Amino acid sequence: MEDKDKICYLCVDEMAIKKNLFYKYIADEAVGLEDNGVQKNQFQLALQQYGINSKWKQVVCYTLSGTSISASDVKDLLEKLIEQLTNIGLDVVALVSNMGSNFIQLSKLLGVTTDNSYVEIGNKKLLYYFDPCHLMKAARNNLINNNFHWDTYRASWEDIQNFYEKDKVKLNRMAPKLSAAHLAPTNFQKMNVSLAAQTLSNTVALGIDNHIYFHSLPDEAAGTVQFIRNFDKLFNIFNARNRNPTSKLDYAFSQDESQNEFLTATKEF
Repeated sequence: MEDKDKICYLCVDEMAIKKNLFYKYIADEAVGLEDNGVQKNQFQLALQQYGINSKWKQVVCYTLSGTSISASDVKDLLEKLIEQLTNIGLDVVALVSNMGSNFIQLSKLLGVTTDNSYVEIGNKKLLYYFDPCHLMKAARNNLINNNFHWDTYRASWEDIQNFYEKDKVKLNRMAPKLSAAHLAPTNFQKMNVSLAAQTLSNTVALGIDNHIYFHSLPDEAAGTVQFIRNFDKLFNIFNARNRNPTSKLDYAFSQDESQNEFLTATKEF
C-alpha cells in the first residue's frame, strides 16, 4: 500500500441493540452480558476506518455495554486506538461521529467549536466533524417541528407540504420522488437518509421556486427554497466522492474558491 493510500479517517458510531442472552456451549459461557457479568448488553459502539485516496474500509474495534458509553470512555478508547493505528503505519487525519448526546459531549470535551474543528488526540491532530448523513436528518427533523428564521427569511415545513399537495396531482411532476413517507415519516423512516436528502434537495427547491413564480405559493416560501438549497449544497460537499460534476458545489470538498466562499457565507446561516 502506497503512503497516500494509508491516509484515512475514523468513523465512530453507537447503536442500540436487542438485549438477549444465550449459552455458548463450546466455550461454556453466557453470551450477552457486559464484562462484569451482571448487566445485559444494550448498546454497541463500533469504530471503522475508511481510506480517503483509495476505496477501502475496515472495522477496527467494537464494544458492547449495558448503557450508552460515556464521552470520557470514548475519548480514552480513541487515544489507544489511534496510537495503535499510527504504529502500524496508517495516517488517521479525521474523526467522524454521529450526533448522539455522548458524541456531542465528546466534541465539547475535545474543544470543538464553530471556529475550530481540529482536535488533538494523543499525538495526532485530527479534523472532527459530525456525520453529514446525521446532520441532514437532524436538519429535516428540526424543520418538521420548527420554523427557521434568519435575516429577513423564514423556512417552514408547511411550504414543502403545500408544494407536495400541488405537485402530487400533476401528470408530469416536478419532484416525482417526493411521497407521503417524505412528508410524514414514521420514527423508523426518520432514520432513512435518502428520505431526508430527497426532501432537502435542489429538485424540491426548484419546484417550490416555480410555484412562487406563478403565485401558487407565497413569496415567503423563498426562505424555504434558500434553506433547502444550502443544505443540499452542504450535503454534496461533505458527503460526495465525485470530483468532476457539472457544478462546482456538487462535489467533494477540495478547497475550491467557490466552495470556500459558500462555506464562509453559510457560517452565519
